[in-house]
Parts: sequence; C-alpha cells; structure tokens
Amino acid sequence: MDGISGPGIGSISRLRDVIRRQRKDSDSSVDAPDFDFKYADSDTYLHELADLYAYTEVPEFENTKLQFEASLEEAFRDATSSLHRSPRWHKLSLARRRAYVMGLIDRFEMHGAQDRLSAVRQLLYLAHGNYRPDMAESELCRVARQNVFLLLQAGAFEATVELLSLEMEQGRGVYESSKSNINIANNHNLRTCLSLLYAVVETASREERDDPPEWRGARALLVEQLSNPIVGDDSLTTMLFNMLLSFCSGAMPHYPVKKILLLLWKCILTTLGGVETLKELKKEARSAAGLQPVYPDLQPSRPLVLPTAAFDPRGQAGGGSVAPAGANSSPPSLLSLTDMMGKLRGSVSSADADAPTLGPMKMLEFRPKARRSDVEAFVEACQSKFCCYDATVIEESGKAGGGGGRGLEAGVDDSHRFGCLPEPIRESIKVLYDHIYIPLSDIHMVQEEAAARETLNITPDANSPPSSSRATLAPPPRWVNPPTEALYRSLLPNLSQYMIALLKVLLAAAPTSRTRNDSLNILVDVLPPEPPSNMVESTQITLDISRHKEIVVKAVSAILFLLLKHFKLNHAYQFEFLGQQLLFANCIPLILKFFNQNMAQYVSSRNNYPVMNFPNCVLRPPGDEGLDPIAMGMMGGGGGPEGLTSSGNATTDMGYCWRNLFSCINLVRILQKLTKWKHCRTVMMVVFRSAPILKRALKVRHSLFQLYVLKLLKVQTKYLGRNWRRSNMRTVSAIYHRVRHHLHDDWAYGNDLAAKPCDFQHEELALKSAIEQFNGRRYFSEQRGVVEMLERDVVLSKSFAEHYEEWVELEVFLMPKDWDRVLKMSSAFMELKLVDF
Repeated sequence: MDGISGPGIGSISRLRDVIRRQRKDSDSSVDAPDFDFKYADSDTYLHELADLYAYTEVPEFENTKLQFEASLEEAFRDATSSLHRSPRWHKLSLARRRAYVMGLIDRFEMHGAQDRLSAVRQLLYLAHGNYRPDMAESELCRVARQNVFLLLQAGAFEATVELLSLEMEQGRGVYESSKSNINIANNHNLRTCLSLLYAVVETASREERDDPPEWRGARALLVEQLSNPIVGDDSLTTMLFNMLLSFCSGAMPHYPVKKILLLLWKCILTTLGGVETLKELKKEARSAAGLQPVYPDLQPSRPLVLPTAAFDPRGQAGGGSVAPAGANSSPPSLLSLTDMMGKLRGSVSSADADAPTLGPMKMLEFRPKARRSDVEAFVEACQSKFCCYDATVIEESGKAGGGGGRGLEAGVDDSHRFGCLPEPIRESIKVLYDHIYIPLSDIHMVQEEAAARETLNITPDANSPPSSSRATLAPPPRWVNPPTEALYRSLLPNLSQYMIALLKVLLAAAPTSRTRNDSLNILVDVLPPEPPSNMVESTQITLDISRHKEIVVKAVSAILFLLLKHFKLNHAYQFEFLGQQLLFANCIPLILKFFNQNMAQYVSSRNNYPVMNFPNCVLRPPGDEGLDPIAMGMMGGGGGPEGLTSSGNATTDMGYCWRNLFSCINLVRILQKLTKWKHCRTVMMVVFRSAPILKRALKVRHSLFQLYVLKLLKVQTKYLGRNWRRSNMRTVSAIYHRVRHHLHDDWAYGNDLAAKPCDFQHEELALKSAIEQFNGRRYFSEQRGVVEMLERDVVLSKSFAEHYEEWVELEVFLMPKDWDRVLKMSSAFMELKLVDF
C-alpha cells in the first residue's frame, strides 16, 4: 500500500510544481510594477553627457579645469595684471572669447602631441560649460550652449574632425600583440577628441524656442558638415564606422569603442532625424506617392494586464463563460445566449478584481488593414467558386482602392464583375476594399520594376495579366530623402562588414554572453592604468563595467533601429539589403539570446553611482560630501541622496533604468522589422524556441515593449500548433486586443507545424536577386553599363562583315583615342568584378 501511494504522491507534487511554474510564467502581473516610461530619441541632456564618461575618467575633469585656468591667465596676463586677479571667462568680451578659441584651434597644427591634446582638453572644458564647484546645473547648461555655438562659429568642429583623422593612425600595429593590457592610458588623445565632438553634437542638436538666428544657422551648418565629406571622401559617420571596423578586426584594439558608438549614434540622429522626424517624412512620402495618410500608431494607454479568468483551461468546469469575480454565476445551461456573450465580453475586456483594469472596451483600439494581394486572392476564389468570371480586369477596382482603399464606393461599376456573386460576398468584398492599406514598399518595388523594364526597353503587354498585385499600381515619381540617400551610398561598399562589427560589439556587451579568448575587449576605455588597491575601488570598477556594457547596448540598438527606419522610408530595397546583412550575421539569434534572461531584473538594474556621474562629480565632488560608495548602495541599493539623483540616470522611483528599457524596446522593434512578412525568418524564430523567451519578456510592464513582443508572438502562432494556443489563451487574447489585425490573416487558427526555414529559402533568394539588381542599377550604373556592353552578344550583319576592313580603317586607325579614359574604364570594370566576386 505504501509502495503504491509513494509514487502517486510524488507524481502529484511534481504535477503541482509544473502547474505552479506555468502559472508563474504565464502571469505577467507577478510582482511587476507599471513603468511610466515615455519612449523618445534620447534621454535628458545631462544624462546623455553622464553616459559618455566612465568613472575612471573622473580625475581628468579637475586636471582639465586647472589647465584651462592656467592657460587663460597666461593669455590675458597683460589685461588683468593691473587688477591683480585672475581673468574670468564669463567676464571677457565676445571678441576676446572668439580670439582665444581661434588661438586654441591654431594649436591643432603644432607638431607636439601634448600641445594638441592640451588645446582639445581646453575646448572640451568650454563645451562642458566651464564647470566649477557649487555651480547650478541650469547655469552649466546655459554656459555650455553658449560656448558650443561659439566653437561652431569659430570652426572648431571641422578642425577637431581633421585632428581625429590624424590621431586615428597613431598606434597602428603597436597594441596588436598586447590586447589584454590596454587601458584608458593608451587612448587619451582619441577619447578627448571624441568627447569634444560628442559634446558639440549633443548640445547643438537640441533645439530650443529662444535660440537666436545665428545659433539656428550654426546648427544647420553642423548638420551639413555631418552629411558631407570632411576628410577626403569620408564623412564623420563613415569615419566612425571605419574606426569600429578597425577595432573589431584587431588592427586598432585601443580604440574607445563606447565613445565611438555614442558619437556615431548622435551623428545619425542629428543628420537623419528621430522618431518625430520619421513621422513627418512618412507623411510627406505617402502624400507624394498619392496614398492615404498613415494609420495612427498603436499606443496603449496602460501596460498589458492579461485576463486570468477568461479562456483559462484551469478555470471552471466546461471552460465556458466565467462570471466576473465576486458575482454569483448560474449554470451555463440556464443562461441565455445573450447573457453568455455579455459575460464573455466582460471577462475578456477586464482583468482580475485585484489587478488594475483596462475599463470596458466597446471596440478595438485600431483600424484593421487588408493587403491588396489577399483581397484579390479572395475575389478570385469567390469567382471560381460561384463560376462568376468576366473580362473586366482587376486593375479598374484596384486603382480606385489604391489611393484611399475605397474600391466599391469610389464610383466603380462592379455590376459586371461582382453582379453574379451573392449579396453577403459582395458586402465582404466591399469591406475588404475599404480596409486596403498600401505600404510605401509596394510603391518602391513597382518603381523598380518600371525602371528595370525601361532599362531593358521592355514594354508590358496591355492584354497580359499583371505579374503581381503590385503591378496594378501606377508608379509615381520616386521620393528621396537626400541625407539618407547620401548615407546609404557611402556605407554601401562595406555595409555587411559594418553590420558584423556592430553585432560583434553587441554580443560582447550582452549580459548573457560568456567571455572567450577570441571575444572583443570592449573595456579599453573603462579599465584604469593601475589595478584596484582596496575593496571600494574594486566595487566601483565592477559597477562601471556593468554600466559600460549597458551603454554600449543602448548605442548599438539605437544605431540599428535608426538605420532600419530611415532606409525603409527612403527605399524598400535599401531596408531589405540592410535586413539581409543582419540576417546573415545572425542578428535574430543574437537578439533572442539577449532576451533569454530575467528582463524585469535587467530593466530595473541599478548599475549606477550618481555621485560619480557628470556633472555631479565636478559640481559636488565626492570628497566634499564624504560619501562611501558601499553606503550609497552601488550594487543595487538606494540611488543616493535626493540632491544627487537629478543627473544620475539611476533607477528612478518608478523602478526602471532609462537606458535599459530604451535598449529593450529598440531590440524588440528591430527583431519585429526583420521578421515582418518574412516566413523564413519567422520559422527561424520558431526553430530557436523564441516563444517561451518572448512570453517571459511580457513581465516587463511597459505597453510599447509588450506590443512588439505580442507582434512577434502573433506571427509564430500558426507554426506553434493548436496545443500551444490552447495552453496560452491569455496570450492569444492579449494579441487580439492589442495587435492590429490584417483581414484574411490566419494567425489564430492556421497550423503549419512541419514548416522549416529551408521551405521558404526561395523567397530570400528572390529578394537577394532583386536587391542586387537595385544596387547595380542605381549605384553602379556607369560600371554596370561597361559590363553589360562587354558581356553582350552582338550579331553582326552581312553587309558589315563585307565592309569590315573599311570600318576599321575609318573608325579605329584614323580616329584619335583618349587612352587615359580607356584605362580608367578598364579599371572600373575590374573593380566591379571584384565587388561582384
């Protein structure tokens, strides 16, 4: 008897543990606060400056201040000798300030490295607002803006970029053999130049209402300098990408990678624009293409609270309608159909009595969309089923539905085409046409098809059916954003290598990655020259390393997200080319590996020491306050005194760290963009078992982050099977409520369990071929013309063959030849062959 009951009790206990773990994993409201986080392009001004510096760089601020004061006193010694006091920067006239700045810029041409470094450090002190103890933060920001625009008007930005290009070559081949012994002492000059450029870009790019006209002109000049080549044929953005490439290849392991990435992010953000700029550009592009305005973005007002009563397989018997908590429920057989549906709606649209509710929802929070190809497939299926065919082409109704998506209401006579269909079918077709949404990518692909036909001199047959649903659209003139086009053209030759370098850095900075011998050393601008001598210094360095990795992840995720968004808006094939390079570099498994951790804990991490952050470290030095790092709670304790948290970028009272939540939102949006309408990549996520990883990520209580996680779960649902949907009905219900629907999308009931990535590889191959044709036609047109001319099979006529010798005598031997041009075209042909190889 005991032998029988023992295993039974053990099985029941194990089953109870399994159910408890499933309930804990599926419930997103377990001990997780709501994050009052507003997604923006960047954090506050002082927080972004604080992220630029490591805690090991804090002693350099005081040295820079003393050096500037000594140099200023020496420069104006004659003017202040009668007053017997040191000169003050804020009391100098504008002419004297400009003259002093010009004198510092002239010192960039000096031969001595220490003289150049001293000049850059003094300009950096000016860009940081002439900080001093007991100085208010508002005054610091005001003085910093005045000095930065003075530097821009004096030409300091362009001179610093040229100095950076000179310092880039210093140390080539010196540190390759000692990569593990590199610290902040080996890249002092580079760090100072990058910090000055970052301070100028970050300060000048923030526009305020009361800026004078000369400041607005200086800001426009800065954007122009960032967009155009400065050193040779390379812009600052291209230079930074090349620096990152040299760092990842091991040629320059002493490069300060964090400062490179932060400056690269700010350059792209300033040149191309942020989220609000993207919205305005998208409106302009859709208006130029003759399309309807974009649908409003999904912005849930509250974080997701998954219902715990409705659709719960562990709930009441029968799994029928469940009454709200606290109500007396009647047997299901005694309830009318109306009461059952009412209770079902109430249970789905509300949460538990103990959890915050969303309120009654009378309608969905979004307008559903319909794809043109799905609508036409439905129409053809209906015509085939009811034997209703006519010679009328689909193009007539398609054109009427193309601009605003209103096919049957726009005056199209559908009696010939849909007259024989039943009335309900015609009503459904009308609804589908009303919800047609044409993305800009379809317009871009139609334009490329038209350009390809024009290049090959092919005229489409008017009587032949369209090859695809996009062919029914009339290609409007191409809309181009010049800064994005210039950036893509400059990055195109080495774009794949740049993306690999970014992902290598992201892998090295991910919390879930393990350190290997061949991994990148991204801590070169954190490690001090001397090892820590006590426990306080060791704890501070450990904290600084974790903080350093979080900032690197923030910069990389922001760079990738901005490039994807702007390239997709400028042209679909530019976005697809970038997406394929990320796919080939294993970006999808890397992001999933990043999310395979306790995301709630990562978002709420406290790897921050506010006293050591800029400008607290220069306005209120730690020695004056007498604060102990351990007493301050460096490793997850409190955020420090209230007076020191304004610039600390610490975990706020709401329980989240801004940069970590910003990084998570960027990464999940990148993953969603890479897999949207790509079946091969969706199945790849299924193969990598991303569903439980993404489901655990729902514990991060932020509405925008949860929205994109649900989007990723939605596209995988039909590949996960019926059993997964049955055991995750809460997630399915959340997808229905939060994610925009596409009509005729079978995400909730389709089953494709046997799908593999290799089944959809032909889609990737076709896309790759189209991208190559696009790049070759638009960006290698001159070389491509030579290649096509040389590779074309020419059939000579009979008369030409008879008079061949006369033609050679007249057109070859007697005509002057520009052999330099012939050699130049031959070299261009060889370069193109190497690129194709």
